[in-house]
Order: sequence, then structure tokens, then C-alpha cells
Amino acid sequence: MKIIYKSILLSLCTVAGFCLDANAQKDSTLNRQVSIERDYTPVIQDASKINTLPAVQQSAKPNTNVRFATDIPRLSLSRYPVMDTGAATIGSQIDYSKDRGYLVLGVGSNLNLDGRIGYRLLNTKTDRLDVFAGYNSANSDVDYAEKEFLSKKEKAKYSDGFFKVKYQHDFDKLSLFVNGNYLNNTYNYYGNDFPQYPSLYIPRIDPKEQQTVNVFGVDAGIKSLESLQGVQYAVDARYNHFNNKYGLFLNEDGTSGGILDGHLFLGALVEDKKVGVDVWAMHQTFDKLESLSIDGLYDNLTVLKGRAFFAMDGGDWQVSLGAKISYAFDHKNKFAIAPDVQASYTFAPTSRVYAGVTGGINENNFLQTLQENRYLAPLARVGYSNTLYDAVVGVKSGVVRGFEFDIFGGYKYTKDNHLYVGRTRYMGTYSWGNIPMLVYANMGEGHVGTAVKTSLIPYVDLSVRAKGYFYDVKYVDHPFSLIRTPYVKKAWGRPTFSVDVNAEIRPFEKLLFSLNYTLQGGRKTYFGKDVKMNDINELNLRGEYQLLKWLGINISFNNVLNQKYETFYGYTHQQFHVMGGVSLKF
Repeated sequence: MKIIYKSILLSLCTVAGFCLDANAQKDSTLNRQVSIERDYTPVIQDASKINTLPAVQQSAKPNTNVRFATDIPRLSLSRYPVMDTGAATIGSQIDYSKDRGYLVLGVGSNLNLDGRIGYRLLNTKTDRLDVFAGYNSANSDVDYAEKEFLSKKEKAKYSDGFFKVKYQHDFDKLSLFVNGNYLNNTYNYYGNDFPQYPSLYIPRIDPKEQQTVNVFGVDAGIKSLESLQGVQYAVDARYNHFNNKYGLFLNEDGTSGGILDGHLFLGALVEDKKVGVDVWAMHQTFDKLESLSIDGLYDNLTVLKGRAFFAMDGGDWQVSLGAKISYAFDHKNKFAIAPDVQASYTFAPTSRVYAGVTGGINENNFLQTLQENRYLAPLARVGYSNTLYDAVVGVKSGVVRGFEFDIFGGYKYTKDNHLYVGRTRYMGTYSWGNIPMLVYANMGEGHVGTAVKTSLIPYVDLSVRAKGYFYDVKYVDHPFSLIRTPYVKKAWGRPTFSVDVNAEIRPFEKLLFSLNYTLQGGRKTYFGKDVKMNDINELNLRGEYQLLKWLGINISFNNVLNQKYETFYGYTHQQFHVMGGVSLKF
């Protein structure tokens, strides 16, 4: 991108310094529990949020940066924290001896349903046993954003159900946990397949047919509770088996396989210095498939990662010096070394500058891809990528009590990064209509932005984040790409700017109103030509009232502006819809 354009973006985001950073809504005690539980439970995405896109991909930030949660709660299907928590734990004031469980029920327009239940069956000084279950779904008539094509609307269907059991036992020096989980996710490929050339159009599979994904998982691990002469350790492992019901056609099986991964950490603390080593290993296998003959597409993938660091704390300054070593065994083996450095300096009691850089190989395994884009071609696989560096620098300050700001910028460069473009039915032989297709690029992603949050307004917590993005894209041929790279080479689907606003108003303790607004613009996609996508322009409102200590009611108004937009071209999200519900603790 030209230097002048970068300068303009930098200036705009600096001027926006008085915008406030988007902060996740603070739910009632009970709903905070549910959010925590969702973070550690294999749910792809709430059906009621089918109208909300995943967060814009951002450069990783060091721990010293102000962290503002702006996206939908999401989780990792393949990793769970060693100190995983359960029902009625962190973020809650519930007395364990009286309230061990919760129940949340919600019903909305467009047949949006949401239900969650969790209970701590065992709660002693040394043992905890939790169970979770949930179901959410949507069955909505979606009015397509693109009116120039023959297709006008379709029904978007989505549901997921999950169940998880977690057990933890604390010994004198260490903690042991064992978990099990199951996820069932169903959805239809409802995207507009744009039959603008009827003579070339071959009818797709009935969109009423739904893909089904099943995931069975177990994980276990131990972690030190107390330092033994300054030594800390943690080790955990997990296995997830997955399968799709359908392949490219209804009479073809989908993908199936398993992911085994583990983690080991050893650290030692000596006065104000800390040294440590992290080691990760991931092995993904696919069952044999006969329908595709792309060389290496379903080879086993093994990724080994190691990280060594040396950290010092000098009071006003902190620094962590380290490096990452990664090796991927796949259709093409890859060895990579990346820096892993973080530093910060406090130049005033409430002000700090920070910087960091990291990198390494990105696995892009089946479960990670499922969370990113479930509408990908049924038998597609995303190849691994290699982030050479992911750097960020910024300054934050809370010089005024109740007011803090963060001004930051960063740049990330990734080889074999993947992007999604649309593909119509007449462009290929796929029977599911419009399914996003993969293209690969060596890609630089830069951003500059500002974030501020304040509680100076009486009864209000307010936060906003504004960011500008710029890209440097060079497309490459990749053996896993089912189409050739587009002639027009841009950062397809990525925004050039974004703004997030969150506000919470609590007139009194039992009543909470919240507002969330998201704007993302400048997105384009490739659909035989350069196509401008509608801006994401969504406003959500929510109200909660705690009727009794154990009973609360809530109502949410989603996409209040009734906007039509897509995350992936042709997959228009729900417009205005309402959901109301109750929450109980017991």
C-alpha cells in the first residue's frame, strides 16, 4: 500500500483517540457464569448470534496492553486451560454451599432458541465435579443483501447441542483434571448462489438439507499449585474425534479424523527473574477419502512447537526475551524460527509504553477452521501457515481516574495465509451452491488504532475502539486450493476500518441496560470480479432485571438498524430479531 495511504490511516486513527474501546457487556452474576462456561465449552457460535460475524483478525498483543473484549465469546475446541473452571466459580459471588448451578432459557423471533444448564455435583475442599449441557438454534428466513440476482431469500438453519463433564482434584502440590465433551452442530449451506446466468445454472442440492458435525473429546492434565523451590510445571493432553455427515454430494461421506495434542510447561523463579520452556505437539489424521485426489490434501499433519524465555521485572520496566521454534510435517515440511519478545516501561504512575513481537506456525486444523468458517467446502482443508513476525507497539494511560486510553499500532506478516472468496454454482461442479473457496497469499496486515474507556458518566460504563487496517497481498499457488488465484489481488473479506462501541447503564443495582454497536467497512470480495460488500453496521440492545436473588429476566434487541450484511459473500445474516429469557441459579 502506498505510504500516503498509510499516513492518512494513521492520522485518522490518531484523531479518533477520544473514541472508547469496546468492552464486553457485563452481565449479571448468573450470566457471567454462563459466559465463563462458554469460553471453555465446545460451542461453535450461538445461533442467536448468526447475524454477527467473527471478530476481525488482529495481531497478538502482549499482556501489558489494555485488553478489551469486543467479540462474541468463543472457545478453543482443541485446548482447555489446565485450571479450567466450572459452574458457580470465577466471576461469581454465588455461595458454593447454597448455589451450585444455573439454568438459562431464551426464546426469540426467527425461532431463535437458547438454553444452558450447569451444576456442580461435587464440591469439597479437594474435589469438584461439574456438568454442562446446552442447546441453541435458529431457523430464519434470510432476505439476501444482493437484489440484482435471481435469488431473493432463503431459510438459514443452524443448531448446536453440547454436553461436558469436568472433574478436578487438588493434591497438596498439584491439581489434576479430567474432562469429557460432545458437540453436535448442524447447519445448511443457505448462501445465495447467484444464478445470474440461467442457461449455465445447474440446480443445487435443496438448501433444506443440513450438514452435521460431531465432535467427541477427552482431555486430562496436571498443574503445580505451589512452587517447589521456585519451580512450576504443567502438562496436559487431549484428543478430539470429528466427522462431517456429507461430502461434496449427498451420497458421499464427509471428512472424519482425529486431533491429538499436548502441552508441557516448566518454569523456575529466581528472585525477580523467571526462565521457562513451553513445548506443544499436535497430530491431526484424516480417514481415507476416495472422492478427491489432490496430492497431500489428507496427509497426516504434525506440528511441533517450542518456546524458551527469560523474563525480568525491574519495577517500572518488565521484559521477556524468548524465541519460538516450530516444525510442521505435512505435504511439505516446514521449519520456522520466530522471535517472542515483550517489553513495557511505566513512565508515570498510571502510564506505560509497551511493545512485543511473536510468530510461528499456525496449524489451521479442522476444529480451528470449523470455528472460523463452517460454510467452507465440505471436503476442503486449510493448509498450515507461518507467521514470520507479529509486532505491536503502543502507549496506554489512566492519568484521570475513571478514564483510560490506549493508542497502538502493529504489523503482521504471514506466509501461506488463507482468504475466502465466493464461488457460484456455474463456476464448478459443487452441488452445495455458494460455498466459500480458499485462496492463499503471502500477506502483510497492518493496523493503527486507539481505544478509550471511561466510567466518568454517572451510572454508565462506556468504551469504544477505532482501528484502521492496511494490507500487502501477494497471492501464491497452493496445492490445497481448489481454484486458481484471482487476477485481482486484494485482502478479500477484510475491512479497512472498524469501530466498536459498548455502553452499560445501571440506574440501580438490579437493573442493567447495555448497548453494543459494531461498524466494519471497506470490505471487498472476488466473485468473477471485484465486488464491494455491504458494511457491517449492527446495533444491539439488551436489558436485564434481577427479580429475586435466584431469578432474573432479560430481553435483547439484535440488529436494531435492520441492516443486511454478510461475513461471507451471499450468506446474509439475520436482520432485526428479538430474544427474551430467564436465568436461574440454584
